[in-house]
Amino acid sequence: MDAWEDYFEILRCVHCGGHLRAPQSPDQYRGFPRVNREVTCTSCGKGYPLVENIPVMFIDENRTKLLLDASAYDSRLLTARNKVKSLAHLTGDALEQFAEECAASPDALSWEMAFWEIWKQSDPALVEGRPEKIRQQLEQDSTAGGRGKFFDLVQRSCPDLSGKHLLNIGAGRDLLLELFLSAGCHVIEQDIVLESLLYLKRRGASFCICGDARKLPFQDEVFQLAVCFEVLHHIWPIEDPLKELLRTTSGHVHVVEPNRFALTRLPLCFPGPLKRRLKKLYSGDYSHSPYETPIDPGYFKDIVRKSHVEIVEFYYTRSSWISSQAKGMRAILRELNILLALLFPVLSSHFMGIIQRPSNSPLRAASTHSGQRF
Repeated sequence: MDAWEDYFEILRCVHCGGHLRAPQSPDQYRGFPRVNREVTCTSCGKGYPLVENIPVMFIDENRTKLLLDASAYDSRLLTARNKVKSLAHLTGDALEQFAEECAASPDALSWEMAFWEIWKQSDPALVEGRPEKIRQQLEQDSTAGGRGKFFDLVQRSCPDLSGKHLLNIGAGRDLLLELFLSAGCHVIEQDIVLESLLYLKRRGASFCICGDARKLPFQDEVFQLAVCFEVLHHIWPIEDPLKELLRTTSGHVHVVEPNRFALTRLPLCFPGPLKRRLKKLYSGDYSHSPYETPIDPGYFKDIVRKSHVEIVEFYYTRSSWISSQAKGMRAILRELNILLALLFPVLSSHFMGIIQRPSNSPLRAASTHSGQRF
């Protein structure tokens, strides 16, 4: 694991873009037991707490305090858990209506906290970070044709990963962390859930930062590549995190997202009781938060082009949400899904894209290059 100080110079204030003062004893966040130090912007004076040397850098101070205040965290978590249970009975149309009602709410963090806690309870051995458990999970992974295949794609587009600084937004549990580290990458993990980053730090992540992907606290073009595995569909509009990824990365940005037209979304189209029976045939969780919306591939390509960004590679994964370990009816359904996706790729569960700003892009020309690059 790299030293925290190795990454201090590439950070910037998310309020004004200013440089940060070296870490000092807590000032603006004194009184929070979890805060060991604090960095302050030299321009606007905004302070950001460090929890076990993980900077927590949100524009919304309420989000920061929610993560630091144990009683507030538990209260919001309980509310979000109850909402998750109620969503399990909603159909696709009702979910979309609920999403519209919640669009103006600042509660996305609570939902992600709830899903993180549910995952922790469902697989304690994986949370402990046991290498054999992580390898097993990767072998059984069905999402987007398997995270292992995604790693192979990144390695194919960038054969020499050794020494590269890779940004991973919305890291979550990051099952690929060990693979990238073994390839010699310096892995910088970003997420809005502090607990997930503490978990990744224990597993050896080079650097972790808690913040919003719509306003990344990094200088321009400080990473050689970036990965975004099933994250954009949590953040609307998706243009905002895409712009930040492209601003902070000089090389390829690798994106995997669930396909709005996927065959596996059919269970959401049926009434509640039938939907609950059908969704059990898939390994995917259809009780989504109101902030999750699978992406129209055409819309994705359109906003990329409008942003003067080059699509280096794009394809459908021709995969199924059903695990390769499935048996009986689920195994038959998996094969049917894959066959139909081969015939009609647009029905595949996910799509993958590699994008990059051309050297003559207006976005790149506007970069300040004010930060120290690795």
